Amino acid sequence: MEMSRYITARGRTKRAWNAYTDLLDTAEYLREEMSRQLATFDITMTQFRVLETLWHDGPQYQRFLCHKFLRSKQDMVFVIKTLKQRGWVRRVPSKLTVSEKRRRGAIEWDEAKAGRPFSFRAGVGRRVIDVRLTRAGKRMIEFVFPKHVKVVKSQFRVLEGREQATLSRLCRKLREGDIVRFFKEIVMKRDDCSW
Repeated sequence: MEMSRYITARGRTKRAWNAYTDLLDTAEYLREEMSRQLATFDITMTQFRVLETLWHDGPQYQRFLCHKFLRSKQDMVFVIKTLKQRGWVRRVPSKLTVSEKRRRGAIEWDEAKAGRPFSFRAGVGRRVIDVRLTRAGKRMIEFVFPKHVKVVKSQFRVLEGREQATLSRLCRKLREGDIVRFFKEIVMKRDDCSW
């Protein structure tokens, strides 16, 4: 007996829902596991990610960090204030220069493409806050990062290398989205969302 390859609209809805909940559950599980490990260093996941970004990418605008980690301005100010109190970062008021605008111009395009507009339309001379690592912050992230990466690597050992690459590609694809497909699905007349 040959199985039909046709999947009903209800079946597609259920398949999408199951993928969504599996992704959320897995993300929550991994976040909890990784946060527990970082807590041994008395650091939160967001604090770690800010330090790691500053370490790998150099000084960043405070506003960019809000967008990158999907945090409100108040949340990010609190995270940065905590890191500053520990002596790991410093906030430097500065003005946007032509060279900085060009260097960080790719960020504007990437963020807008991802549906989260982020730009410095006010142009050159706009006042911005740069967040920078201090020497103590650099020492901290250089100490914690290799240990955290080792835990991440061991968690992901259940996936083969090709599966890890596919997972990364699929996550990027989900974040970028397809606006045309999204609107086509939203404006469909029939209600396929019932179980």
